[in-house]
Amino acid sequence: MHSKTRISFIVLAVMFGASLLTYLMAGAHPVPATDVHERQDTIPQTYRIDIHKMKFQTPRLDVRVGDKVTWTNKDIVPHTATATDESWSSGRLKKGESFTLTITEHMSLDYFCSYHRTMKGVLVVPVTPEDG
Repeated sequence: MHSKTRISFIVLAVMFGASLLTYLMAGAHPVPATDVHERQDTIPQTYRIDIHKMKFQTPRLDVRVGDKVTWTNKDIVPHTATATDESWSSGRLKKGESFTLTITEHMSLDYFCSYHRTMKGVLVVPVTPEDG
């Protein structure tokens, strides 16, 4: 009886070892974390900036090429979101109106309100290793 118990134990140990080895080898080729992050970074995002109390409520926003930014005027007076070099502009936004901009390469990202020039903001595109 003693030898049957020993054989059963050895068989169980071998089966457990084989199962453990199979489990460990199945996870031997995971997707690298950098690949996952790169895919997430390439999905365009949409951001909202409220114009309220005579200021851009998010005066600095990190964005990437392809992202969209929507400004919405919550004030009773009109405002604009206008590039400092005037290469893009929302035009006059009355209360409740919105303007959406898609971020492209080489665009001016500093902006202001053309009616209230002390109202300023900036969209920041982080430098990637590919940019050098």
